[in-house]
Amino acid sequence: MSPNFNAEAIAEGLLLAHREGKNFEPLHMSSGILSIEQAYHVQRCLVDLMCKAQATDVVGYKIGLTSQVMQEMCHISHPVYGAILRSRVAHSGFTASLAAHGRLGIESEIAVRMGKDLPMSKTPPTQQQVTNSISEVAVAFELVDDRHAAYDKLEAAWLVADNAWNGGIVLGPWRPALEDIGGRSGRLVVDGNVVDQGNVGSLKAHPFESVAWLAAALGLQGQQLCRGDIVMTGSIVGTRFPAQTEHWRFEVEGLGEVEANTLR
Repeated sequence: MSPNFNAEAIAEGLLLAHREGKNFEPLHMSSGILSIEQAYHVQRCLVDLMCKAQATDVVGYKIGLTSQVMQEMCHISHPVYGAILRSRVAHSGFTASLAAHGRLGIESEIAVRMGKDLPMSKTPPTQQQVTNSISEVAVAFELVDDRHAAYDKLEAAWLVADNAWNGGIVLGPWRPALEDIGGRSGRLVVDGNVVDQGNVGSLKAHPFESVAWLAAALGLQGQQLCRGDIVMTGSIVGTRFPAQTEHWRFEVEGLGEVEANTLR
C-alpha cells in the first residue's frame, strides 16, 4: 500500500467536493490509490461520512459497468458496485431537481429485494441460490451524478471511490420475483415519446447473475447480501442525461412501470 494512501482523507475530500458542487476530478497518483481494493476502502469511508451527515444508513447496493462498452471505456473487465442510502430511496412519481446535481443521469433498471440472506462467500452463489433468495422485483430508475466527468480520462478506481456515482433510486411497485424475467421488453418514454427500448439482459447478464456477482464482490470485502437489501442490477437501455423539465416513464413487459419527473 502506498505510504500516501489515507482513505479517510480522500473520502473527506470527495464529500467536500460534493457539497461545493465541484466537477468530478480524477484522483491522481498523489492520492495513493493504486488498486480497486483501496478504492472500495475509500468508498466505505465516504459512505460512512454521508450516513452520519444525513442521519441514515445503507439499504442496498447498485451495480455499475455491467455492459462491455462501459467496461472497455473504464479499462476494467468486471462491474463495480456502490451503496444506496436509505435517505436516497424514492418512489414512483418522484421529482428530481437538475439543479441539485452536478449532471444528472437516469438509468432504467430492474431492482430486486432480498428475501433471505446469502451466505458470505468470495465465490458467486449458484443461480438457484440467488433465485431462492430474491423475494421481489421492481421496475426502477437509478439517479446517477457524474458531476461532468471526462469519460475519456475515467478509471474504474475513481468511479468506485466516489460510490459509483449513485445519487438515489426511484422504485416502482414491488412484485413477487419470477425466474423468467430475462428477455422481457422494456421501453423508456419521455414526455409521451418512446426514446429507447431494449430487452432485460440484452446489454448485460441476467439481473440475477448480476446479483450473484455482487454477492461474491461483497464477500471479498467481508460483507454479504442480507434480507431486505435492495439491489439495482444495471441499466437495460443506455444512460440518458436530462437537460430540462420532463416526465419519464420506464415500463417492462409483465413487471410494471416506474415514473419520475425532472425539474430544471
